[in-house]
Amino acid sequence: EACGFCFLFAQKFHPSMRHVAKVRRALGVRTIFNILGPLTNPARPTVQLTGVFSKHLGPLYIQVMRNSGMRRAMVVHSKEGLDEISPAGDTYAWILDDGKISERTISPADFGLPFHSLDKVSGKEPKKNMQTFLDVLDGKEGPCADFVILNAACALWVAGVASDFKDAAVKSRESIQQGRAKKVLESYLKLSNDVAKEKNGDPAQKKRKLDGDGDKKTILHTISEHRATLISELSKEKPFPIMMKTSIGTPAIDVLSRIEMGRMGRGKVPDLVALMAEIKRASPSAGAINMNVDVVKQALLYANGGASVISVLTEPKWFKGSITDLRAVKEATMGLKNPPAILLKDFVIDEYQILQARACGADLVLLIVTLLPLEKLRHFINVSRTLGMEPLVEVARESEVKTALEAGARFVGINNRNLK
Repeated sequence: EACGFCFLFAQKFHPSMRHVAKVRRALGVRTIFNILGPLTNPARPTVQLTGVFSKHLGPLYIQVMRNSGMRRAMVVHSKEGLDEISPAGDTYAWILDDGKISERTISPADFGLPFHSLDKVSGKEPKKNMQTFLDVLDGKEGPCADFVILNAACALWVAGVASDFKDAAVKSRESIQQGRAKKVLESYLKLSNDVAKEKNGDPAQKKRKLDGDGDKKTILHTISEHRATLISELSKEKPFPIMMKTSIGTPAIDVLSRIEMGRMGRGKVPDLVALMAEIKRASPSAGAINMNVDVVKQALLYANGGASVISVLTEPKWFKGSITDLRAVKEATMGLKNPPAILLKDFVIDEYQILQARACGADLVLLIVTLLPLEKLRHFINVSRTLGMEPLVEVARESEVKTALEAGARFVGINNRNLK
């Protein structure tokens, strides 16, 4: 409304598709999600222009668009294989107009535009592409400008802004020449930057808040930064699909139900509380605690003693744990009559850690509000639930309780220590 343009990145905003983004990137090949994305727009548009990577998808797409209630739509695929209208020749087009579907080919001539070979409009490195884009918005004529006008004109025609393709091309060119298109871009950039500043705050001020007193960095953030580096390296060395080959494969235990079971007690008199036990070799404050602990033996002691949840520290540098500890605990307890839920206790700052935890048998993960902005916390909660896990969301102050609840947390833990 403020600038006349909106861009919604599916990996961030789509309530379902964003949860599979990392897996899709790791696979590196086309999947069903390449097809589903444009057809599952939660905004439910009534008008849409979409390009497809295969001619065979055109008829399917346009029929789905009609069935979903769209009023007007066009699906395109060029003879050269582009998922947009080609400046070099014919493009296949499937058109939906008021419930009726038609098929035809279109070309630059239909728009009153010249033909250009694809090598004249092919992309280069990002900086040059950006400059080409800005040149077009500044009114520089040429193949790239015609290419932009061609596709923009088609969008205008589908939207009903122009009476025919040639009228749409004239309107597109006028928008550029009169500076209206560039003004939209400038307004969008300013607005998006203002929103980002409002949401994230001043970077310097934010750093001071994270560091506590502005001079001394907290141990919490020191550890999380170290984890971020290690996880980045690990995700490249062992991407998600490879990691899943060694997945334990058992469904996650519903931790909330397991806690209720724990409160029922082991005798005739119900217990007042359910117990969560922890396996921890060391900590930054206490140093070495039990460096030689047998995690399997300890887990079985906890489980047979009635623990509803076993928390396993997996951070390697300060707590001397590992993800293999968690896997060993899960494998040792999963065959028990009423096995405890296994918690990944770590500094989760990347989605990879959640996926890895589930693959290694975790039934829930710890999410620390102090480390996670609201949207990231909400996303991690949703990712966890998609994998069957209800995360434990840790708070340390009243304001963080509000953040946790706003993010949708159902299982909240209170850390009564001063994390700074």
